[in-house]
Amino acid sequence: MIEGLLNTEEGAKSFIKSLDKSKPLFVDTETTGLYPWFGHRQCSIQIGQENKAAFLPFRMKPPTDDFFFKPYENLDLRFLEWIKLQFNEFSSIDEFNAKFDTNILRADNFAMPQVLRDPYVACSLILAGKEWDRRKKKGQVLRLKMIAKDVLGKDIGTSDALGEYLDQKGGEKEYDKVPFETIVPYGLDDIKLGIEVNNWAEKEIDKLGLRKVYS
Repeated sequence: MIEGLLNTEEGAKSFIKSLDKSKPLFVDTETTGLYPWFGHRQCSIQIGQENKAAFLPFRMKPPTDDFFFKPYENLDLRFLEWIKLQFNEFSSIDEFNAKFDTNILRADNFAMPQVLRDPYVACSLILAGKEWDRRKKKGQVLRLKMIAKDVLGKDIGTSDALGEYLDQKGGEKEYDKVPFETIVPYGLDDIKLGIEVNNWAEKEIDKLGLRKVYS
């Protein structure tokens, strides 16, 4: 059993019900590609709060062409309707680069709640001007792990493990075909880092007096 992997409705429901709905829920996705208008879709949704994170697979495929290989057990796409109702009960939904995830999920007729906060927007306000331009040149604008490394000193090895696996497969970023033992830790790290970056950004927003701009 891979820690954090929840591929049964019973397990997923139990986890979501255990979360504190008076606090924000951090959400992220792994996808089959970057362009929903070309048919790319989410293959998993990751959710979490402080010290809690779960990987919910929906379109993951075994990394093999062997016809007799036992298929992965994914959650039924119809379960998204129940998850959507639960999301509406949290104080807010936090997503890093929320525009991307929102568009991907909309392709599954999954509309995000109106109370949606994006730490990427907070980071762009905090690091506005020359500092943001410097990070943009370094390729750090939309990459959560690079920003986490720069502002928090966090260096996460799961990115290296995923990169090595994709390189072995010819560099194709087909995350739906990455083995659970590689993609699950990677996805959960995005949740944990997203929460840490968000916590850092919230404090910086208040220090800079930008709360009225970012709320």
